[in-house]
Amino acid sequence: MPRLRRSIVAAACASVALSVVVCTAQANGTDAQAARVQGLLEYEVGHYTEAIRHFQAAAEAGDVRSAEILCLMYRLGSTVYGEHITASRSQAVRWAALAADGQLAIATAPGMPGR
Repeated sequence: MPRLRRSIVAAACASVALSVVVCTAQANGTDAQAARVQGLLEYEVGHYTEAIRHFQAAAEAGDVRSAEILCLMYRLGSTVYGEHITASRSQAVRWAALAADGQLAIATAPGMPGR
């Protein structure tokens, strides 16, 4: 039981820390970063559909890290995310291209969609 309590406390602390980052990002006017962090919060608790919604908003606002995450999520699809996300080559390629526009290494790595 003590181990479970530590895990719950650690998860709660991580959630609070990420919430502080979201508030700070919003206060600094970086909506894309705030959306990415909100996506990470949703992802951590297994709300993948909501996470995608936030990552898409962030990526469309220019956050290339969110585009990387979306690329991988759509590439892996139901293999990792169950019924929440269907693998989609076209979506993976779309987000990989956006990430590549931001000159990120993940989008140009061998084996990525479109390569």
